[in-house]
Amino acid sequence: MAAPLGLARRLLLPVRLPERALKRSAFIATKQYDNGPQWIKVALTLGAAAALWRLLFVIHKRDLKEYERRQKALCEKCTDIQN
Repeated sequence: MAAPLGLARRLLLPVRLPERALKRSAFIATKQYDNGPQWIKVALTLGAAAALWRLLFVIHKRDLKEYERRQKALCEKCTDIQN
């Protein structure tokens, strides 16, 4: 009966944060300056997004042309069979 009481006490104790959570990370070597937006990153992000959208539209246009070509070929095939 003592084991369940000990378990209950441990579960009800307040949670302690580990001491290393309060320390500064070793991977941060320099302080980041928040003086304003980093325009190079902004330009690269917007440029990449624009390039991806353009690629999407080019591929869509190519797929539409292929679809129309196949529909035309199928329609011509159907009319040849009927005649």
